[in-house]
This record gives sequence, C-alpha cells and structure tokens, in this order.
Amino acid sequence: MLNSADEMWKTGSDVPEIGCFTVQQINNEFEIQWRVYSNEQSEEMTTATFKDLSFLPEMASKRYELGMLIFTIIYAYGNEMLNAIPGPREAMQEANHYYGIAQKWEQWAIVETGWFL
Repeated sequence: MLNSADEMWKTGSDVPEIGCFTVQQINNEFEIQWRVYSNEQSEEMTTATFKDLSFLPEMASKRYELGMLIFTIIYAYGNEMLNAIPGPREAMQEANHYYGIAQKWEQWAIVETGWFL
C-alpha cells in the first residue's frame, strides 16, 4: 500500500482513497505539494512552503489539511505494520513508531500559528 514512511520525505506518497504529497527542497526551503482525495476530486495540487505553513496565520487551514493528510497516511502505514507482523508484541512495537510520528503531524496540524516561535 505505502512506500516506507521513512522514505516518503524523499519520494512523496500517493495513497489511494487518502491523498498524495511531494516534498521538494528549493534553496533553503521545503516546498510541499499535496492533494486530498475526496468524492469531488480536484486535479490541482495545493502548494506551499513548510515555513509559510508553520508561521503565517492565513495558512492555518492549509496547515491543518496537510498535517491531517500526512497524519492519516502515516497512521495507515502503522496499521499496515500492525497487520503484517505476526507476533502481537513485535507488531505493536513497530506500529507504535509510526503512530508516534503520526501524532506529531496531528499536533502540528492543530496547534495555533506562532506556537512554533
């Protein structure tokens, strides 16, 4: 279903029924393009820099959209690990790694602009 969650920052991710994103470094900034899949699919990708998403109040709704998209993708990857590994203890250890990362993206998505200062 997914490429490795650790590799998705280099390659981006495209998950059917969830969405897609790519990350590109331009000079000293990270430009992110993304699209959330829904019933009324748009062909256009939303584009913003990570810096703008983190610090500009007018980008709060876009930060929420992107953060929750990445949260959902990584959480789905954790669920995939949980189902793929036979031993329950080992499966939870591996899945918890991804659940923790997903939780950080969720926090980034919902925190008030400027909190990052």
